[in-house]
Amino acid sequence: MTERELQHLLDQAAIERVVYDYATGLDTKDWALWRSIFTDEVQVRFRPAAEAEFTGLGQDWVAMTADEWVEGRRVLFTGLATTQHQMTNPRITIDGDTATCIMYMQAIHFLPGAPEAEYTLGGYYVDDLVRTPEGWKLARVNLNVTWERGDATMLERGRELGRRLVHGEGTTMTKEL
Repeated sequence: MTERELQHLLDQAAIERVVYDYATGLDTKDWALWRSIFTDEVQVRFRPAAEAEFTGLGQDWVAMTADEWVEGRRVLFTGLATTQHQMTNPRITIDGDTATCIMYMQAIHFLPGAPEAEYTLGGYYVDDLVRTPEGWKLARVNLNVTWERGDATMLERGRELGRRLVHGEGTTMTKEL
């Protein structure tokens, strides 16, 4: 095995770790881990999904700081009881210090105190990464939703609860959730 082939394998493993940390950070609500996988500026596009309506993201690319991106997800995911993101079949193309990773995904979301309120979506990510002095980082996140089931409106109820919890406005759960 040549040094170049070895470096390619090491890069692939590092990129896989970044995209798996994407799922792990969300599901464990480890916001320091989640922030660590992004460049300082990120571009995001979620299409087409009901989630796009509730995340403020849609067909067009949205550019923001990584801190803004993380804070927006922190509010939403704090208001959810639990989530499980499954990422599989990574296909990675590396070109010098840039890479693209295409990966299947499925994500299940639940509300606290309402196990019947579930929203699940599936599809695939097409993510662009860059090599930085700290390692590979996500610069562009492109979620392509191919199917959904359940109640997508529960995401907005979760976001509202998350706003109250994150901003200290009380934790009283109400039946309308």
